[in-house]
Amino acid sequence: MTEDEQEILASIPNSQRSRSRKSGQPSEAPGAEAEAFVKEVLASTSQPVVMFGFEWCEFCWSVRRLFQEAGIPFRSIDVDTAEFRRGGRGGKILRAVFAKVGVRTVPQVFVGGRRVGDATEVLSAFDDGSLHANLASLDPPIIPVNVENALSFLPTWSRRPSGHEVDRNK
Repeated sequence: MTEDEQEILASIPNSQRSRSRKSGQPSEAPGAEAEAFVKEVLASTSQPVVMFGFEWCEFCWSVRRLFQEAGIPFRSIDVDTAEFRRGGRGGKILRAVFAKVGVRTVPQVFVGGRRVGDATEVLSAFDDGSLHANLASLDPPIIPVNVENALSFLPTWSRRPSGHEVDRNK
């Protein structure tokens, strides 16, 4: 964990930190408002590419950098921002996303309301062309600029060295 991440963790009240998945207790239900928000965001035709994530997440940064370099317009719902922390709204939204997709990883990216996946899945989909096909199916279609080796956007510490990597973290 970086110094900044440790600072963020320290800012979370102990009462919230202690509610871990290890406790065996099911997580709190997201609520109808959060579920409706997620449904509305995913139905948007004006912003069909959406990422649910954290402002301070290296994997979210990886997807953001790829989308920016490839010219893919997207909406990022960063549930850890002040706007979404009020009243625990961000946590509820994230629980609604997790309930929808059946996994608890961040970020979660959708194109045209369909889940593409987390950071590694999105970057892999870019590299294998399946993300391009999803983007091309939109109305109007989004045609990304070619980027070589999207997986190189992942944090350096999370990648296995292959000897053929471009280090985009410099």
